[in-house]
Amino acid sequence: MNWSYREPTLDEILSDSIIRALMEADGIDPQELAATLRLTGRKLVRRADPLGAPSMPGRRPSTP
Repeated sequence: MNWSYREPTLDEILSDSIIRALMEADGIDPQELAATLRLTGRKLVRRADPLGAPSMPGRRPSTP
C-alpha cells in the first residue's frame, strides 16, 4: 500500500495483511464490515446534506 500522498481507501485498508489478520483473530467478516461501513458512510452523507445533493469538499450548504 502506498499511503504517502493520500489517505487509503476502504478497500486498501481492508486488504492489508495485518488488518486481515486482526479481523480474522477477532472473528470479523471483511465483507460484512465493508458493507456496514459503506452503509454508514451513505447515511452520514445524507444526514449532512438532507436534500441529497452530492457532497463536495469545501462546499457550504446554500441558504434560502
